[in-house]
Amino acid sequence: MAQRYGKLEKRVLELFEIGTTFEYKNKTFKVLLSDKPKSKKGEPKTDAYIQAQEVTNLDNIIQIKISCKLVKENEFQENKIRAERALEIWGDNWEEVVKQAALSNDKNFRDTTVYFPIGARRTKETMFTNGWKLEITNKYRTLSYPLEFSEQQVRDIIYKGLTLDKSKKDATVNKQVIVDSGVAEYILVSAPEELHSSKDVLEKMLLIDDYPIVQHYIVFTANNFRVLKNKSDGNRPLAVQLLWQVDETDDSRMQCEINYKHPLNSNYSGGRIAERTLKEIENLNPICKEKFI
Repeated sequence: MAQRYGKLEKRVLELFEIGTTFEYKNKTFKVLLSDKPKSKKGEPKTDAYIQAQEVTNLDNIIQIKISCKLVKENEFQENKIRAERALEIWGDNWEEVVKQAALSNDKNFRDTTVYFPIGARRTKETMFTNGWKLEITNKYRTLSYPLEFSEQQVRDIIYKGLTLDKSKKDATVNKQVIVDSGVAEYILVSAPEELHSSKDVLEKMLLIDDYPIVQHYIVFTANNFRVLKNKSDGNRPLAVQLLWQVDETDDSRMQCEINYKHPLNSNYSGGRIAERTLKEIENLNPICKEKFI
């Protein structure tokens, strides 16, 4: 999916190459800057930044800041949320918000399959769930909790990025730091192949303030550990962790505890939990260990 998003962003920027002209609101503009804003501290909300100057009025310089969304893959609005981003979204009480959302799903977590024996999935190897990542979507899933934001809060915080860290708001464009370049103003929902000209982009993009908002959800998605390859699904921050250990009464079995106490704590990331699980597997009865690896 990341490659598809990259293609969409690249296509938009190709259509607004520096030095080219385009018609916008009955005026002709020449592109001065065209790039994807970047920040060392995370992703800005603007995917395509265009700065242009009116050809007949050089004092009129405009910015077009677009958030690009794939038309058929526009479910996840926040991916693999870290503590820093959670603070930007919910403020100082973000941990309590995440814990509340997680605890409301306690039964669903307990009903979820978290151990996959050899051959149970396409990987054909044993997998343990490390825990669950934190995401925000515009569709309900089993492990979901309603995002308790107004429609304008969703626009301002999730889509525009008005509460982003300063380094992400004042992002770098073509090696220049530009104030608020990382704060998106427009949203473009499209596929790369649907865009043939700058006119297509300008006609398809919509002011985020006019974008219709549906119910959004805090969603928990699994992060798994493949034992044979000693590899987890990335060392991602986990909102909820699974602490695996050998059963104290039966060293041929593994059991787990759901941990809600340390949301998005780097000491309880996917990689750290995988390391912990592997150590516990080594403590299994040698005869039984084979079934786990």
